[in-house]
Amino acid sequence: MKRVPVALVPVVILLAWAVPRFLPSVFGQAPSGQAPHIGEGGIPQFEKDPAWPRVPAKWKMGFGTAVTADDQDHIWILSRPHTLVNPRSTAPDLKSTAAPPVMEFDNAGNFVQGWGGESGPGYQWPSNEHGITVDSKGFVWVVGNADGRSNNPANLPNDNQVLKFTKTGKFVMAIGKSGQTGSNKTEVLKGATGLYYYAKTNELFVSDGYGNSRVMVYDGDTGKFKRMWGAYGNKPLDAEDRPTRSAPVVIPWVAVSEVLQQFASPVHDVKVSDDGPRRQGVGRR
Repeated sequence: MKRVPVALVPVVILLAWAVPRFLPSVFGQAPSGQAPHIGEGGIPQFEKDPAWPRVPAKWKMGFGTAVTADDQDHIWILSRPHTLVNPRSTAPDLKSTAAPPVMEFDNAGNFVQGWGGESGPGYQWPSNEHGITVDSKGFVWVVGNADGRSNNPANLPNDNQVLKFTKTGKFVMAIGKSGQTGSNKTEVLKGATGLYYYAKTNELFVSDGYGNSRVMVYDGDTGKFKRMWGAYGNKPLDAEDRPTRSAPVVIPWVAVSEVLQQFASPVHDVKVSDDGPRRQGVGRR
């Protein structure tokens, strides 16, 4: 019988262990039964869970527009009930009962509660729901972006308010006044889009928005205006206040908003980073 040198045995054992582990990474595949993840050369894999969230069978959710999580790891979804009967690209659904615009689910996707959609004393519910956040004190903030143009398919009053509720949907406070018109004023929002609550300073940051071109900051308890800014920290100039360009610039494809160092429309979202020195970031699309 042919003998295998003892010195080769550890090498054979090492190869038997290493080959099935490293070769799949080389070819972009994970070992059988294991999902690839960052750190082993794989790319994270995500699969849609058709059973999440579990919306009650009696309802059908409209166009989903925003998602956020609270301190209990519950997921809050904001949707647009009116899109069932006023869709943009599909046939109207006149048979289904629309789910409430604000719905809360636990981490497993189980329905907890739903509310919203009706106006009340001191506030008007958004005509076109757009943004939602839950602050560290347990309050829910909602904003809409209907601007009287493409973002208002049902031709409802413009959305110029940010609304604050308890988690059970009790109205607390409104910032701004729905239906207002105007430009660069601290008490007038115009198609605001996104919300971010910064717990360290108890401030609510609002991206404003489709009509205005700025970031607004309000006190989280009183709703009092604190400050605002436009692109590059400049004073924001809304479209109607910006000078017209009478002649092409040297680089003709540079937008007027870049020449004037102003945000283009829309200012679509706002986040506050906390990785060292305090910085504010604005995303738009």
